[in-house]
Amino acid sequence: MNNEIPKHRDALASELGELIRPELLQHHRHAPYIVLASETGIECCNDFYGMTSPTMATWFRGEIPNWGGVGPAMLIHDDAILEYCGGDAKTADGVMTAIVCHEMAHILQVPRLCHDAISDNWQPAGLKTILTEPDVATPVYETLTRAQHPQDFIRLALHVRHRLQIRGWHVPLSELVDWQRFAFVAGQWHVDALADDFEKCKGLPLSLVRFVPEPHGFAKLFDENLSTFEGFMSLVRSF
Repeated sequence: MNNEIPKHRDALASELGELIRPELLQHHRHAPYIVLASETGIECCNDFYGMTSPTMATWFRGEIPNWGGVGPAMLIHDDAILEYCGGDAKTADGVMTAIVCHEMAHILQVPRLCHDAISDNWQPAGLKTILTEPDVATPVYETLTRAQHPQDFIRLALHVRHRLQIRGWHVPLSELVDWQRFAFVAGQWHVDALADDFEKCKGLPLSLVRFVPEPHGFAKLFDENLSTFEGFMSLVRSF
């Protein structure tokens, strides 16, 4: 493990705690935990860079040195990210920030951010399989998983990214979402369509963004007709 990665993790976890402070206070949760796979002793496949679950904090309680109570948690596969970045720690920091941003959007969609504490000796069913066995990505599989990242998730992830950016963080858009897999148009189109939305929602806790009607221009980007050339050109001509 690169020694700079835990430092980046710690700073990012602290930032996230400030970013979702209203939700943490409302639900009496500890600040987010970012668990590095290299610190868990679990051998992971390179098929994922990050994941979260409403009960994840209790999965890795023994590996969290600053445990302060139940709170939202995510697992970041730091070794895989560093390998993806050719060993360049600075580039890996940016990719990790984007992955953390993505997972935070998932956390914000969970009621009360996470589940309440459960037994210390609980073992999540299937966790070892999830971590060690790569997915077989087929067209059918990709179709089934598209629903994991629908437009409401993408909107929220971009709001999280925007707020991190205005706090001075570099969050590569290309690493936030697999745009080719879960969207019909490039990521920057979604960012541009949310420009007014970012301003309108800037005073709201992130968990309340979903209650603000989404911009019409953003919604248009999720029309299935965009999967065809004719549909795409129709969208282009509408601007």
